[in-house]
Amino acid sequence: MNVATVDVGGALQQWMLAGEQGEFIPKCEQWCGHSAGIGSLFQQVGLNALHAGCRLVVPKSRLRQFVLNRMSHPQVLPTNTWELQVIQAFAREAMALTFEARATM
Repeated sequence: MNVATVDVGGALQQWMLAGEQGEFIPKCEQWCGHSAGIGSLFQQVGLNALHAGCRLVVPKSRLRQFVLNRMSHPQVLPTNTWELQVIQAFAREAMALTFEARATM
């Protein structure tokens, strides 16, 4: 059985793949997280992709303000459903970037 695990953290992302033949592939992406790495991730992904990835209807200006606040205060935890869903959208985009980079190797 093939297995993949992903840990999207605040400043980096780690993932590991294990295959049927015993192969093991660890990978770590720095500055690709949802708190301290949110600015870099925002630059790589772009506002439109993140806006499309949010499950709620969010004005782009509010999303941009959230990124700026998160860059200034990365240690703050989400306090409502909206913030949690925005962070989850960032996590999905971080995973997509990593897996796309892996696919091109």
